[in-house]
Amino acid sequence: MAPPVAWLPANVALPVGTTLSADQGRDGVLYRAVFDVPVSLHDFVCLAIGTWPGAGWRLGRGDAEANETEDSFSGPAGSGAFRATGVCCDVGRTTLLIVWQPV
Repeated sequence: MAPPVAWLPANVALPVGTTLSADQGRDGVLYRAVFDVPVSLHDFVCLAIGTWPGAGWRLGRGDAEANETEDSFSGPAGSGAFRATGVCCDVGRTTLLIVWQPV
């Protein structure tokens, strides 16, 4: 699914049914948005690891804690980072913050 904000490259694959919770716009050179993702944290991480590199994104080393994971990604269009957090009391939903800096 293409990202639901115009500034995020279309090849940053997000799960079907992902909706925009808050487009925080541009703060200096960075764009920020929060998404509601209708899959578990585990499933989102598997999607990112499994599809983003094939779409041309280099992932960073990542970091994971209980109910949260973070990573960076970069490619020809720019670089960004995400923090995905499992939604309390709903294991089938994830809150996703993406920060993006275009080239």
